[in-house]
Amino acid sequence: IQSKMPVIVAAIGGYGEVLLALGASGLSSGLHESEAVYTKQLQEGGGGGGKTLSERIYIPEAMAYINYEEARKVGYRSVSEGCVIDFTEGEPSEQTKNRHYLNSKLETVRGLRGLNREQKIEYVQRKVQAAYIHLNGYIRDYQIYQREIHHPRWLEVLRQASLWSDPETDNAELEALLNELEREDD
Repeated sequence: IQSKMPVIVAAIGGYGEVLLALGASGLSSGLHESEAVYTKQLQEGGGGGGKTLSERIYIPEAMAYINYEEARKVGYRSVSEGCVIDFTEGEPSEQTKNRHYLNSKLETVRGLRGLNREQKIEYVQRKVQAAYIHLNGYIRDYQIYQREIHHPRWLEVLRQASLWSDPETDNAELEALLNELEREDD
């Protein structure tokens, strides 16, 4: 990122948005939406245990996936750019689910557009904090199951990143120092 080379990251749930705040250029999309893909998961009948992504829905308000049963339990409903998800009326089609996911990521990208590094970090920190509260509300009120909750780690990553020096400032200071050294040599 400091080398000014574009960095595209896998769209790994909410963490992709954290990486955008840290300077990633964009998110990718592919065969599978998780960090690891096993051939068995792609075969008919799936495998690998647990719920497959086709049985889960991304909840942008919580920056987490929940399975369909839990989405019905919480009465999850979302309306965005020509896409309606309403678990009180049934499960969404794959096309609707994909559009829902894409719309949620585009909303974050639009929110980050035009912000400097510090503002991006603050924007995503607020978003992660709100998502953590939202997800904990689901857990408390509906007893939904979440194997792992990453939000505290994401907040720590963002906190640490907020302490990083600005590469632009560092480069300008280095350039000024080098120019001063050159003048002293003359």
